[in-house]
Amino acid sequence: MNTATDAPARPAASPHHAPAGGDRPLITIATVVRNGAATLDATIRSVAAQTFADMEYIVVDGRSTDGTLDILRRHETHITTWVSESDRGIYDAMNKALALARGRWLLFLGADDTLTAPDILERVAARLDDADAVFYGDVILKSSGRAYCGEMSAYRLMQQNICHQAIFYPAGVFRSKPYDLDAGLLADYKYNIELWGAGVPFRHMPLAVSLFEDAGASSRPDEKFESMRLALIDRHLGWPYGLVKRVRNLLVKVRNRLTRP
Repeated sequence: MNTATDAPARPAASPHHAPAGGDRPLITIATVVRNGAATLDATIRSVAAQTFADMEYIVVDGRSTDGTLDILRRHETHITTWVSESDRGIYDAMNKALALARGRWLLFLGADDTLTAPDILERVAARLDDADAVFYGDVILKSSGRAYCGEMSAYRLMQQNICHQAIFYPAGVFRSKPYDLDAGLLADYKYNIELWGAGVPFRHMPLAVSLFEDAGASSRPDEKFESMRLALIDRHLGWPYGLVKRVRNLLVKVRNRLTRP
């Protein structure tokens, strides 16, 4: 792995975003980016606008060449730590953020996503009452303005993922479990299925956490992951769910053939 560093990790100058003493912040927000100059400014501003102080903000950049670094330097007072270095893709950069995070919960916010309101982290923090649980809310899809997610079940998770832009992972999870770089662009889906199957509690919060750019890379179908999905369901959710998924897939194929012009 090439880790040639263009910029060192940099502490923020703003005391609003720097936890007092050696205490761990309650929440870490992390953004990974490469050549995101067109959208990153809005993402950072949505974090900087938060009224909640017990947090840190980390940005991991993949050696951008489009002005992203200028934006990071301009917003250094709102960023606790940022680095710029080569990586092997989105989830390698996210694993670097996992290693840097000091918070008791971690949220990944995409470089083209924004938090929904200045007080959203305050409302989330009031619900973080189980140190072993994954807490998740909803996102607002930028393409349509509708809310996505709601309360999940194993059956729903078998069909669709929870957006990581609305998931707060506890430190007990993210400090010991990196993303699988071999799982393709939907490694976060694999991550969630494995956690669910391991019995980690998932608790839904009826809150819209972020505005999600659903035209991003991880929103597009990933053939490599689809080939893994049935095995993951069998292994982590149980063979009855795998059987149901296979039947559903067959019915979808039949329907598509019958309705094909």
